[in-house]
Amino acid sequence: MKITAAGLILIPLSFVLFAQGSRRLFWATVSSAPFFAVRLISIPLFSSLGTPFMWFGALFLLRKLLDAALRGRAQLALPKEAVWLAAFLALSALSLFMPAMLRDSVSVVSLETTFKEYAWEPLRFQRNNLTQLAYPFFMSALFLALYSEMRKVEQVRRVVRTLIVGGLVLLGSGFFYQATTAVGALGLRDAVFQLVFGEPAPELDFAFWLFPRMYSLAGEPGYTSAFLTMILGPVVLGTFATAGASGGDRVRGRGLLIGLVLTGLVLTGGTTGILGLAAFFLAFWPIAWLAKRWRRQSGGQVFRSAWIRTTVLLVAVGLVFAVGVGVVAKVSFTQWMFQTHIGKLMASEDVAGSGFFRLQTTLAGFALFLESPLLGVGYGSHRTTTLLASLLSNVGILATGAFILFNLGLILGCLRVVKRTASVETATLAAGLTASMTAFIGTALVAKGMETLLFGFYWVVLAAMAAMIRLQRDRPPTAPHSQATRTTEA
Repeated sequence: MKITAAGLILIPLSFVLFAQGSRRLFWATVSSAPFFAVRLISIPLFSSLGTPFMWFGALFLLRKLLDAALRGRAQLALPKEAVWLAAFLALSALSLFMPAMLRDSVSVVSLETTFKEYAWEPLRFQRNNLTQLAYPFFMSALFLALYSEMRKVEQVRRVVRTLIVGGLVLLGSGFFYQATTAVGALGLRDAVFQLVFGEPAPELDFAFWLFPRMYSLAGEPGYTSAFLTMILGPVVLGTFATAGASGGDRVRGRGLLIGLVLTGLVLTGGTTGILGLAAFFLAFWPIAWLAKRWRRQSGGQVFRSAWIRTTVLLVAVGLVFAVGVGVVAKVSFTQWMFQTHIGKLMASEDVAGSGFFRLQTTLAGFALFLESPLLGVGYGSHRTTTLLASLLSNVGILATGAFILFNLGLILGCLRVVKRTASVETATLAAGLTASMTAFIGTALVAKGMETLLFGFYWVVLAAMAAMIRLQRDRPPTAPHSQATRTTEA
């Protein structure tokens, strides 16, 4: 067991917060959600529990249980969508019988190997199956605890603002990694990484001229891109002043923030960033159109303005990037896209980058699903880098369906909030969360593996969405068109 320098500071602080009550631990948990790669302590068998989010989250859960015991009754609220989450967990647990039933009849890719040197081995039940399954159970319990703590719309809004500030910190750390690498200040870079991560900075491929792909406090480029995709909707719509009711300085400031997040997604240098951008706008455009249609007399102009401004920003960032690639890299944008992203999936095994090997394990995942379609080959048995292939191969169609229905239920529930709430600010926040979650899930299904279920920010945003649905459901029904444009919900 090893404690990092960050752990020497934050672990004692966590015990102080524990003594002060669950509310302080709630905000510590939310604030630490973006920093997926930071480690406070290395714990054998459960390495991810050493992240700040899981550490603070575990203490938050423990404090909630302690408070419930002292009161003599539990205060844990359950959203109705949790039935699908419970079904997913139960079916995932049931899938652990499959390694014994299919023993040695199929081969899987071990979770212990890298994608560039992946190893096939006969399917067997291992201790790793149990430790991997413990994570979604822990995260689900934390989701319910976070959800029960959000009792006002303003609290949800503050949670989202906290995540956005975390996104700016991630971008700052990522730009620091790229800049120090570009100018050759490797000693400074490694010293900072040793302090925060407990190990030197990784060496990543160069994506743009002298600049490598981005490594931030979230980790590799794909993890950074996943988080930026998740906050893009609230940045566009829900957290800051709406364009139709704010002063010019605030509108320009919000536009600068949107541009910064869009630029960060591109500069991560990862395929996930490109896919996240595409998925977000495929989700954002119809959601903004529906919101504008539903709220013609109360806030429709807000969604129309956001749609126009964000589209213009996207086109501007895309043109600048496409031209910049041509000037700096001396190749066309399409050539750069093929060399950096698409071509890696088509290379032969002798010359392939990680994309080729990731594709092979994903295709193998779909083949394993056909071998055992109902319950898969057991949670944590096979490794791929697409969530859809991971779920289908490991837990089968039933658990995969329950997982998708859980997410879809919260997405549709937030859309109903957009339609029914009397508050324009609440509608924009709900629409932003809906667009981001839709884009994130769409991207994860094709570009991220089971690590998606370890992302703290994913569960925080799910809890925020569930809380908004509950808060709207508990209010008396009001028609959006009959209220003033800026009704505030507390």
